[in-house]
Formats: sequence, structure tokens, C-alpha cells
Amino acid sequence: MLNDLKTLMVVSDQDLLRLNQMPHPETGMGLQVVVGPDGPIALLSDGAGLPCYPGSQFYDLDDLLAGNPAPPRGQANFPLPAKFSVMANRRQLHLSSAAGGGAQPVAGVTATIGAHPLLARRKLPSATKFLRYISATNDPRYTGTGGILLPNTYLTTKLESRVASSGFAAVGRFALPLPIPACTVFEYELPLGSIVDAGTVAPLFGQSGGGVEICLVSIPSGSSVIQRRLRPVPQY
Repeated sequence: MLNDLKTLMVVSDQDLLRLNQMPHPETGMGLQVVVGPDGPIALLSDGAGLPCYPGSQFYDLDDLLAGNPAPPRGQANFPLPAKFSVMANRRQLHLSSAAGGGAQPVAGVTATIGAHPLLARRKLPSATKFLRYISATNDPRYTGTGGILLPNTYLTTKLESRVASSGFAAVGRFALPLPIPACTVFEYELPLGSIVDAGTVAPLFGQSGGGVEICLVSIPSGSSVIQRRLRPVPQY
């Protein structure tokens, strides 16, 4: 099979740092859809990427939806382009694919719109704790000095831990693009007066979705976010 010759796309730690220092938004929890000259790439927090355009030399969305197993994660093998943009939500991926610019729509993307629009905007009436499931060991969206969690970072409610009880359950629940278990769990306490958007994850990337996602819009000036690392969840 052609897929046997393909490798998993992986970007370097330096590129991940550049991606999150500028800072760019997230597209979903632990997910950034980076748009370069060839098309969109769904990039996880640990640097593993899934090209969402046809003809890639790497394991891509067509391979995923065909049921081909993902190759093992190796060393960094793909530099991010000098110029790129990042989609702020999954709906942008849907619209970009549907518009196409003359290209064929991306299979598995145009059928659903993902977790947007986030219909509920709330100002937190008190300090509130949220969870965040990612595949990376450390969270590139958080800086301990000053307690800074970047705006447009996605979280979930603590109640989600009842169903997102394993790394692969989180992949399905939050419709992540690759079968790489999101076992790292952080608790973030947002201060009183923080503004968040909330919505439900629709099916995408062949995953069922259904989880609640919270997008951090802003925290009050002079406030900080408290991070606590929780015990990792098992893969299965």
C-alpha cells in the first residue's frame, strides 16, 4: 500500500514555540489548523500534523478517513513555512475547504462544521476551574511566570472528566485529527470576571465529538491564571 511508505508529519519544538509565542489562536483543544501555501495542516500540541489537502508525501486526511493506520511518531521532519495563518475555529476549516479556491473540497471536512459557532458567551461570576487535555507533556499555551494562559486557548469543563476518562476517549470526545492519545491533563483556574465562549464539538476528522469546549476570550487586567498538573489519564 502507498500508505506504507508514508511517514507522520512532525514539526520541531522551535516551530511550536514560534507558533504559540506570536501568539496564534487554537482551532480546538490542543489543536491548531495551520494554513500554509499547500493548504491546511491540523497540528497537535506535540507537533504531530495531519495535512488536510490531497497529494501530501505525509500521512494525510485521505489516509485517515480510508482507515489506514497512522505511522509511528518520529523526529521532526517538516519546517513550518515562513508565512502562515492559524484558523481560530473548526468552522473556518469547513468554509475554507468548501470555498476551495478552485480546489476540490476536503473529504471529511465539508460535511461538518466542527465546534463553532460557540453560542454561549459568559462572564465568570467567580473563579472557576477548567480542564485541558493535550498530547504534549507541557502546555505551550501557558507561561508560569505571571500565570499567563494565552487568549483563544480551548479548555473543557470538569464534568467532562467523567466521559473523557482516557487519552483515546479525549481524541473522540474533542474530535482531534490523529489517533494520538491526549493523556496529559491540566487544571486551569480562571479568575472572576474572565470572559469565555462555550460550545459542543461536532463530528470531525472521523471522530464523533460531543464534548464541551470552552474558549478563553480574556481575563481581567492584572489577573493571572493558576495551573495545576493532574495525574495523566491512561491511553485506553
